[in-house]
Amino acid sequence: MITRAMLLISHPDVSLEKVGRDTVLERQIKTAQEAGIEELWLGGHKPSNFPSKPLPQGIALYWISSNNVSHKSCLTPYATLSDQHLIAAEALRRIICQDYADPTSFTDEAGRMVIQIMAPPQQEFRLPETRPLPLGSCILLERPFSSKGIFKWVKDHALENETSSGILKKIFGFLKRSL
Repeated sequence: MITRAMLLISHPDVSLEKVGRDTVLERQIKTAQEAGIEELWLGGHKPSNFPSKPLPQGIALYWISSNNVSHKSCLTPYATLSDQHLIAAEALRRIICQDYADPTSFTDEAGRMVIQIMAPPQQEFRLPETRPLPLGSCILLERPFSSKGIFKWVKDHALENETSSGILKKIFGFLKRSL
C-alpha cells in the first residue's frame, strides 16, 4: 500500500476557495487521509490562514518551499495528486492499495492526469502506463464552482467524517478504545 503522496499546488487561489464546509485544499488533505495516505507533501507556500480548522489526525503534512526543499524527502513509491481535481476517497484508496512495478497515471474522462503513481526507480526510463479512472470518481475544478456541478459532486461524495455514519464510527471507535 502506498502511504505517501505529493500535491503540488499550482493554483493557490483555487486551493483556498470553499467547496462545502472546507476549502479545496482542506478537502484534498482529508480525502488523502481517509484513503490511507499517512504523509502528504504540499508544494507551494503555506498560506498564512492555514489551517482554518483542525486537520484530520493520522496524516503528516510537509510543505515544500519555493526552492523545492522539505525537511523530509518523499521517497518512492508515492502518489502525485492533481490540485486541479477532487477525487473520491474510495477511488484513491483502491489505487493506493495496489502494488506498482512501473509508473502509472490515472486520468479523468478528458485524459487529464489526476493521480500518478511514482514507482521505485527503474533501470531504464519508461513512460507511465495510463489508465482511466471510473466515471464520476473525480471532478475538474473549474470556475464558477456552482455552475460546474462541483458543489453537487462534493455532496454526492461526502467524506466519512462528514456523514452521520462517519460520526458514529468515530463515537464507537472512541468508546471501543475507552473500554
